[in-house]
Amino acid sequence: MSLDDQQRYWRKISPEATLASQRHRLIWEHDPMTTAKLLETQLTSTNANPTFSEAVLTLSDGTRLCFHHSVDQRWAKAVGPDGDESASGVATELIEQIDGFRLNAKHLDIQFRDGSRFDRPLPHGPRD
Repeated sequence: MSLDDQQRYWRKISPEATLASQRHRLIWEHDPMTTAKLLETQLTSTNANPTFSEAVLTLSDGTRLCFHHSVDQRWAKAVGPDGDESASGVATELIEQIDGFRLNAKHLDIQFRDGSRFDRPLPHGPRD
């Protein structure tokens, strides 16, 4: 597919998307890797607070996926690397693919739009 064809294809799907994110999404669509597998390959550390109401997944490019689940609130967001929190990266691409999540003392379970799941226990602190 030529670059012009790629741009036309992405304009139909998401006219506000940037060309950089179009390239990432296009690669993901043609790559048999699931979103959950992509998260696993990019994951460098996990962290949870003592009550397991918040968790942070740090990715290889320094971006982070942040999750919060309490009685009153449930949210997930992508955050850039330390010092440049508004920057986009792998976390931004992944957050757009999240369909739902569950966070508790047992685990963090993320469901993605492609049907894949990331499900694992969370330690209190960095995982190496």
